[in-house]
Amino acid sequence: MENQLRNAPIRTRTLEGTLARIGVVSLLVLLALPVFYLGLLGIYALFWLGDAISPSSVLLSVPIILTPVFVVLSALGTLLSFRYVPMTVAALAVFYLGWAFTIYPFPDLLPSPLFYWDQVTMFVILCLNLAWIVWALRRRLALR
Repeated sequence: MENQLRNAPIRTRTLEGTLARIGVVSLLVLLALPVFYLGLLGIYALFWLGDAISPSSVLLSVPIILTPVFVVLSALGTLLSFRYVPMTVAALAVFYLGWAFTIYPFPDLLPSPLFYWDQVTMFVILCLNLAWIVWALRRRLALR
């Protein structure tokens, strides 16, 4: 089987890899739908409910606004290579763990601004992943 895969035409191997990457990107985006929803709710709360006036709320709003965008960019990074998937999955796992711990019976066990704790951790993981993707692309483009 392994010899058959090695001897297969390059076009077949590339097509199979591309289809697998598209499938993984689709699953990651599907898992990230709650992040998009809560990001849109956060944007609505910040701008239309008047919470975006003070400078401190602007600092708090950066992770809320950029996290859904960074999830999409990290998922699209999977189209380049599968090595970016674990960090995207880790960020989504942090989101789901934070979401699970805000629900009964754990609300008093974690720090009080859990939403901020959760978003900042996810934001940092996604920033690291995007920096890794950009660094790899820069190196790849420099070699050409």
